[in-house]
Amino acid sequence: MKNESVFTDDHYVIRRSTLLKDANAVKHKWAGINTSSYMYEYNSTDTAGFTPICSGAGSSCNWSLPADTYNITVRCKVQDNVGYNSSWAAITFPGIDNTAPVTTIIQPQNSTNISASTYIVNASITDHPGIGVSTAVFDYRVGDGGWNNICTITGSPYNCTWSLAALPDHNQYQVRARANDTLGNLGEYDYAINITIDRQGPVSALLHPSSLENISADMSYVNATISDLYSEVSTAMFYFRESPAHDWKSICTAAGPYNCSWNLSGYEDSGAYQVRVNANDSLGNIGAYSTSTGIIVDRTGPAIYLEKPQDSTWSPGNAVFY
Repeated sequence: MKNESVFTDDHYVIRRSTLLKDANAVKHKWAGINTSSYMYEYNSTDTAGFTPICSGAGSSCNWSLPADTYNITVRCKVQDNVGYNSSWAAITFPGIDNTAPVTTIIQPQNSTNISASTYIVNASITDHPGIGVSTAVFDYRVGDGGWNNICTITGSPYNCTWSLAALPDHNQYQVRARANDTLGNLGEYDYAINITIDRQGPVSALLHPSSLENISADMSYVNATISDLYSEVSTAMFYFRESPAHDWKSICTAAGPYNCSWNLSGYEDSGAYQVRVNANDSLGNIGAYSTSTGIIVDRTGPAIYLEKPQDSTWSPGNAVFY
C-alpha cells in the first residue's frame, strides 16, 4: 500500500460552526484493496495532545468547532480492508474565531453636552489579534426615533466628524456604535444616551426698569427673568448707558436670582438712559440682549423763579405773582 497525504498543508482561519474535509484522495496500489475507515483528530493551544473528531467508513464528517480556539492542527489517517494504516496527514490553521469585536464608545459619554455644529465621535474596538476589525459603524437618533448613520469606518482610528448643523437642539440624543471583524462576526452595540445638543443662549426678559420708566433716586435696581431650554443658566449681565451716544457700562453680574442694585450717584439726570441684560448658559452659549430705552433719571425738584414783584417795589393795587 502506498501512503499518501489525506490533506495538503494549509493555513487559514475559519468562522463557521462546521468544517468539512474529504479524504477520498487516498489511492491504493493493488486492485481489491480499499479504504475501510477514516479517523480525524485535532489539537490546539487549549488541548494537551490530540482529541478525536470522528471516525468511521465515511471519508468526511462534520466537526462542531470549539469556540475561539487557536493554532489548530487537524490530522487524518485511513485503514484499508486488510488492516493496514496510513501515516497521519495534517492541516494547520491559525484558529477558530466565533467572537465579534467589542466596541466601547469613548465620546460622547452619557449626558454629554454639545454646543457646536460638529462633534468628533470615537470608540475603542478590540478583536482577537491576527483577525482584525473590518468595519465600525456609528449611528444617532433623537428620543425613540429611527437610527441615522453618522459614519462607517474601515480602519483605525475609529472616529469621525458628526455634522450637527441640520439637527435641532434637543436633550435626548443617543449614539450607538458596533463593529464586525474580517470574518464577518458582528459585535454588539455600545450606547451613549441623554446627549444634549444646545447651541442657543438663554432667553432674557428685562423686567425693571421698563422703557420710559422714571427713576428719582440715586439707588435703583435691575431685575430680569432668564430661561434656557436644555442647559443651566450660568450668569446674567446687566449694563446701562446715559444715552445712545455713550458707551455701555456694567451694572452687575448675577448668578440668580437675576437682580441687583443700580447706583446712579455721580451720573447726570437724563431722559435717554438705556438698560440691557443678557445671559450665558453652562455650555458657554450667550443669549440675546433684552433692552429698555428712554428711561428717565430725574432726581431734581422743580426750579421756581419769582419774576414779579421785584425786590423793593410797591404796588398800589392788586399784585400778580408770576
